[in-house]
Amino acid sequence: MNNLMKFGLCILIPSLFVVGCGDQEPKEDKTVEHAKTTVKLEAARVKVIPVKREQFNSELLSNGKLAANKSALLPFKVGGTINSVLKTNGSRVTANEVIASIEERDSQIRLIDAKMNLTKAQLDFYDRLLREGIALVSDSSSLGKDRLYNIKLASGYLGAQTNYERALYDFQHTKVRAPFAGIISDMDVKEFNHSSNYKHLCTLIDDSRMEVIFNVLETEVGGLRKGMNVEVSPYALAGSCFIGKVVAINPRVDNSGMVKVKALLDNNRGELIDGMNVRILLKRAMDNCLIVPRSAVLPRQGKKIVFVHKDGKAHWTYVTTEMENSSEVSISSGLKEGDEVIYMNNLGLSHESDVVVVAD
Repeated sequence: MNNLMKFGLCILIPSLFVVGCGDQEPKEDKTVEHAKTTVKLEAARVKVIPVKREQFNSELLSNGKLAANKSALLPFKVGGTINSVLKTNGSRVTANEVIASIEERDSQIRLIDAKMNLTKAQLDFYDRLLREGIALVSDSSSLGKDRLYNIKLASGYLGAQTNYERALYDFQHTKVRAPFAGIISDMDVKEFNHSSNYKHLCTLIDDSRMEVIFNVLETEVGGLRKGMNVEVSPYALAGSCFIGKVVAINPRVDNSGMVKVKALLDNNRGELIDGMNVRILLKRAMDNCLIVPRSAVLPRQGKKIVFVHKDGKAHWTYVTTEMENSSEVSISSGLKEGDEVIYMNNLGLSHESDVVVVAD
């Protein structure tokens, strides 16, 4: 009896083991099949856009610095003690407005003295004309040009006239006036100091128009021309953009292979300041270009590719690009008009990946 039971147990235990192992195989098959089904269903959600032939705006970026279109260093034209400073840095002045003045007493005395000497010389000149038989100055031309000049010189009239004009100039320039309307800068002078203590009074800036000079590569200068619009964005004024025009292109390439370009822009609101650092953007319109969004072009294996959508799949397509700007790229080969290129959620795609197009 005991032997029979032992024999039955020996047969039963291996059978149970075999049955248990057999039950695990179908479960594993179902898990793998479920995983495969899940992967197949998870297609990338992408956005597409048809390739079109349109006008392409080629962009050229550069950096530059603003400068006033008109500025002048105002010196003291007459030496003397500064008795009044009427303006300061940042003051706006109109044309011919007085900015500062020099003590005028000495200049006034020299002017009076010069006028007296001129009058005396005139009397001597008239006396010499009478000796020549000329009663009226208007008749002195009959003496001849050289003879008349010698009489003026001998009488001291020419020298006295020159001294008077100089004295009058000095007196008139004891007041420093603005040669044009603008804003005062770099003024460091103080009253009651001698003008010789300073190299100049100030700098006058006409900031109604600003100029910006920037460099472009010699390979890019061929597409530039006078009158082109430029977008000028000061780094200090985030979000601000000012429109100017190219007014000059220097016809010379420097040792670094760069060409200087000059543009002018209006500063009607007075926001721009002399010396500001700015970013310059030039746009050149190119007709009949195949254009795709910049985000559609990806680097792969040292080349550029675009994923083209066809029948729910992403097709890896090599392309050759021509030009690009901040938002678009022009394509020279690899695509044709009407192709649907994937421009969003395309970074993780591979050739013939399943995709689902979603609306914008």
